[in-house]
Amino acid sequence: MTTTDELTPVAQSAFTKTLKKIADSAKFQNFIVAIIFISTFLIGLETHPIINEHYMHVIYAIEEIILGFFVIELMIRIGAYGKNFWLFFYSRWNVFDFIIVVVCLLPTAQYAAVLRLVRILRILRLIDSIQKGEIHRLKNIELSRAYDKLAQKNAELERAYHQLEEEKAKSEWLLLNILPNLVAQRLKSGAKVIADSHDSVTVMFADIVGFTQMSSKISPEELVAILDAVFRRFDHLVDKFKVEKIKTIGDAYMIVSGVPEDRPDHQETIADLALEMLDAIQDYNRETNHNLSIRIGFFSGPVVAGVIGKKKFVYDLWGDTVNTASRMESQGEPNKIQVAENSYLALKEHYLFEPRSKIDVKGKGKMMTYFLLGRKPEA
Repeated sequence: MTTTDELTPVAQSAFTKTLKKIADSAKFQNFIVAIIFISTFLIGLETHPIINEHYMHVIYAIEEIILGFFVIELMIRIGAYGKNFWLFFYSRWNVFDFIIVVVCLLPTAQYAAVLRLVRILRILRLIDSIQKGEIHRLKNIELSRAYDKLAQKNAELERAYHQLEEEKAKSEWLLLNILPNLVAQRLKSGAKVIADSHDSVTVMFADIVGFTQMSSKISPEELVAILDAVFRRFDHLVDKFKVEKIKTIGDAYMIVSGVPEDRPDHQETIADLALEMLDAIQDYNRETNHNLSIRIGFFSGPVVAGVIGKKKFVYDLWGDTVNTASRMESQGEPNKIQVAENSYLALKEHYLFEPRSKIDVKGKGKMMTYFLLGRKPEA
């Protein structure tokens, strides 16, 4: 028969793992508990006078079988430690078990006394195991409760995080609807004052003709609905041409190109946008049977752009260019786009214009202006 000493290190390791697997298995543990319960039951039988008188030899025989199982159990448990078998003796119960087996195997051993000691120690060990098992069970219950609370807390934190992300997204959306993206990023990074000079931009105003008189003839709800429908179309064009909507003032709509980022084509962009705004109003009239007209005017030059206010702050423009662009609109004509001479000179190669006689512009004096008619056909 091959012993463990004759096995190779790899085989010894596999043998030790097998024994440890057996020792740690639930079936093996249940087997030990069953043996302990049988031993305890036998103690009760010994107290019965008839059994004590006539059947003690049977009890001793059963005890010897139990002792045999006990020896096998002990060998498995020691073998599970492999070369580190001395670790088995770190437990007081293991020491007791080993001493009892040694005593039982001695030829002079009195089985009755020894087996009684075995049973008593086994009962004590069973009680100890039950206590440890109960402590382990209670710890598991506490850990389970703590885990459930932690999971619940994590779920609450996750919900709060998602709500925070949703609110943050809403705040971002609102901020970007108030301010240009670059300006919003500067504010978020901690900038206290935002004021930038731009040497060359184009500012445009559009205004619905006769809207004040029309507002006295229709309900407030209908008035707002018309403005909303028209300005939504203008907003779509603002996104299309990648310009900045600055604000609406009543029924006036203010746009700029070249702010906050400089762009060399700011005049061409505003010219194309203005022409499409005229088309948008005509489309709206056809779809709704209204008869709205708009005046559009734009002017190019330097401006100062920045954020003002602490509450309900706004991004706005200042300078003579803004005032002149407003005059181009207010002193224009319905369904026409009025520009000053500087815009005419910059755009005349690619756009069609109709000259207008000089007009008196407040703060500027007499100015030659033109009506933008459209793009020149490509050759």
